[in-house]
Amino acid sequence: MVDWARSNTKINRLEVVAAIENHASRRVAEKAGATFEGIAKARLLIHGQYHDAAMYSFTSSNGAVA
Repeated sequence: MVDWARSNTKINRLEVVAAIENHASRRVAEKAGATFEGIAKARLLIHGQYHDAAMYSFTSSNGAVA
């Protein structure tokens, strides 16, 4: 997705939001080179329950999206 965004858009920022318990998705973001930005409290509503989320980003400043 990052490669597609880089080639086809002019966005400055691409975000990855994953429940803090979702270790697989968080690992994918980390392996792809996303920057961890912190935890957002009650960010995701999953099956009627709010969950904290790990926030990651790709930005033009870290070379990932340009």
